[in-house]
Amino acid sequence: MPRCRWRNSGLGLYCWSLRCHNLLRRFVYHCAIATGRMWATVSSLPLCDQYVESFGISAARISILHDAWGPSHTVLPADRADEGYAFSGGDTARDWDTVLPVAHACSDVPFRIVARRANWHPTGDVPPNVNVRADTSPGEFFSIASRARLVILPLNSNVSDLLVPMGGAEEMASVLRCYWTDHNLRIKIAMVPESHVLEHFSPDAYARQVAAWSVVPAPLWMCKALAGGHK
Repeated sequence: MPRCRWRNSGLGLYCWSLRCHNLLRRFVYHCAIATGRMWATVSSLPLCDQYVESFGISAARISILHDAWGPSHTVLPADRADEGYAFSGGDTARDWDTVLPVAHACSDVPFRIVARRANWHPTGDVPPNVNVRADTSPGEFFSIASRARLVILPLNSNVSDLLVPMGGAEEMASVLRCYWTDHNLRIKIAMVPESHVLEHFSPDAYARQVAAWSVVPAPLWMCKALAGGHK
């Protein structure tokens, strides 16, 4: 039987409170935007169009401010002991319909998935080598992720890193097997994003972004141009 463990207690209250939070946020945002004096920051380019559509804010008043890792995040060495499983998790925009077929194809690899119950709607069955948990605490989430041999980030978009196109379960399974069995290659590849994160997403890098933005906010068209012409 698929191993899924959900936290049912207080789920109705949680959903009601989340709905109220979203309605209140939308109301406050619309009031602030209506003044014509509000600037917005988003952490990635795809969120720009979403803010324009959802809140009616002018694209000229949106700037990119990338998230940073903070004191609660630990940058672990790439060459460390693991507990021999593949981890996948996250909140929204997760392509679970690709991850589960990958787990089917790699039946000898244990998978641990942590998801939001509200956003967990896979169309296929959960294979027996997959353990699914929902709505864990942030500490528990990162603890499970940090002990994994591989982390799969199944973004429900065309943005990827190693990577395979959205919905490319066969390609993802092939990549997973390659890195699962080749320790040296896995460590070599892991060092690249680690160096990138330390350089560009540190608290110091975040502070420099804030300082630059607070002087002259970069318009959306400039952010897109710097990012390679995304539309």
